[in-house]
Amino acid sequence: TMQTFTYTFAMTASTITNVGLDFFLGLDSADVYIDNVSLIENNCEDCPPVETLSGNTTTNSTYHAAQRVSSDATINANVMYKAGDCIELKNGFSTNPVYDFSGEIEECGGN
Repeated sequence: TMQTFTYTFAMTASTITNVGLDFFLGLDSADVYIDNVSLIENNCEDCPPVETLSGNTTTNSTYHAAQRVSSDATINANVMYKAGDCIELKNGFSTNPVYDFSGEIEECGGN
């Protein structure tokens, strides 16, 4: 069954010269077909006004919103929330102490 996956990330440095894209497929012995892969640059104007996160976060990432990040997620990775105005940690939000979690108030596109 074909599936579509989308992953959005934010650079954590103004310039990165050593970049790679990896597909980790685990120990599955079935045939895997990867098609129509693209990397798209999003300028800070494209930063969503609100980023709402829930569920289990297991990927190291930075989540950035122009106005507000709102989350009731369980953090099981190294994660940073960045928002222009507000970071709202709602009932149910938790972090695993073996990972780094941080939040910063900064304008979209800031470093």
